[in-house]
Amino acid sequence: MSYNGSIHIGVFGKSGVGKSTLVMALTNQAISESSGVDDTESTSEFKSMEIDGIGDCVFIDTSGFKTGEEGFLQTHDILKRVDVALLVFSGELSDDDTLCAKELIKHKIPTIAVINKADLNTPSKEFIGQITELCGEAPIIVSANSNAGIDRLKDELISKVPERKNTDSITGELVSEGDVVLLVLPEDINAPKGKLCVQQVQTIRDLLDKKCITVDCTADKLKQTLSSLSLPPRLIISDSKDLNLVYNCKPQQSLLTSFDVLFAQHRGDIKYFVDSVKVLEKLKPTSKILIAEACNHVPVEEDISVKRISELLHEKYGKELSVTVVNGDDFPEDLTGYDLIIHCDACMFDKNYVLNRVLTAKNSKVPMTGYGVVTAYITGILDRLNY
Repeated sequence: MSYNGSIHIGVFGKSGVGKSTLVMALTNQAISESSGVDDTESTSEFKSMEIDGIGDCVFIDTSGFKTGEEGFLQTHDILKRVDVALLVFSGELSDDDTLCAKELIKHKIPTIAVINKADLNTPSKEFIGQITELCGEAPIIVSANSNAGIDRLKDELISKVPERKNTDSITGELVSEGDVVLLVLPEDINAPKGKLCVQQVQTIRDLLDKKCITVDCTADKLKQTLSSLSLPPRLIISDSKDLNLVYNCKPQQSLLTSFDVLFAQHRGDIKYFVDSVKVLEKLKPTSKILIAEACNHVPVEEDISVKRISELLHEKYGKELSVTVVNGDDFPEDLTGYDLIIHCDACMFDKNYVLNRVLTAKNSKVPMTGYGVVTAYITGILDRLNY
């Protein structure tokens, strides 16, 4: 599931109010089955799709919650990636409803209050008034089972959606229309057979949108590829592990960067990442490193990210260096004790979500950098790259 630039629509409310049924009515697709009882579900369901008037979006059918329980904490974490929220009510207003509404207001998330009625009875004026006072605007009354009111809710949802995120280019101002760009792609066992990695696909799409001319090769065919071109490429984009090889072969007039560094610039805070990587000179064998990997995949042999970074660090500082790896959403709020955070390329996260982590690191006064920046710095080539 990719979060790249998609609008995230969070659906909140107690268990049993019909959140999943409402999402199915809005999307005309099955999301998940609800127990229909007032109990805390363990996970949130994500559904990527396109909606006319919004474009590509991700519906987050959040777990039901009760104040102070694990489900609420998981729902609270989802707020970090939500762009617009649907807060669903049914029956009487509860303390949990009030708490959720206040959290959405606190995070400044545009919110639509929805009363999902399961029968033909009109909600009482008192109930409507309570929700209006809580959320600051009158709720939209729908019936997810019969689709009554769904069209009006869609119109309101479209009006609340913020401007599209991640509209900036991956390659920035490095290239323009008509430029030749050479992509040096790795022979990577982590990529599914017959496919490219997400960051490579997204970079190629970015270049095609700019009407650049792209040429692809693997590192072992680099010299042959360069000799076949009538003019040197404007830019060469390489896998991090091949940067030194590519630098030694590239034409002098060609710019050089890596996929990792491009994504550090595109999804993160490149200035903070470059400033933070210098802390590597001050690390000790007893230092503690946190590696944050966005993907939840099961690592395989010769992992291009975690394994390579860990090996570089242990080679430089010794086997005693403490390296902790977290995956997916498992990013600790308490960063006390860590000397450096190294984040992945975040090709599966959007920029706002990564910058939220950067802010957490800054507030904790913990340096944070990226995979590509660390690799380039340790191998001594960072100052020769363009981004």
